[in-house]
Amino acid sequence: TGATTNNWAGYFAAGDVYIQNNLGIGITTPGTSLHVAGAISYSSTTRNYGGATGSLNISDEGYVRVSHSTTLTISSFGAGSTIGQTVIIENAGTTTITINDNTGVQIANNTSYIMRQNATLSLIWNGTVWLETARGDN
Repeated sequence: TGATTNNWAGYFAAGDVYIQNNLGIGITTPGTSLHVAGAISYSSTTRNYGGATGSLNISDEGYVRVSHSTTLTISSFGAGSTIGQTVIIENAGTTTITINDNTGVQIANNTSYIMRQNATLSLIWNGTVWLETARGDN
């Protein structure tokens, strides 16, 4: 016989953390859902390729280092885990990687991108394909 109120700020369930409103890390007055005052770090995942072609499946990673010793072509990309997921891909190998505008990834200008050693490619998952947001030819 009365209205219920949600008198909670957050809770833990099965290893996940749920926050009702905004979460501030290093700040006491967060202005958005997640407001971080300071740097954000990604733990990298390294994928090793031995052949000339390969598929890149990204689950919940934010930073993937691709290691290889021969010229490599990424032939397809796997789906992201949620819309808005971002990932940085680094060429950690000793030769180039060609990423074709094809199944699962959309490269700027609908062309292939040849990543030199130490180059990076940033992508965002839109629910259907990975879209290029930036690249760095370091």
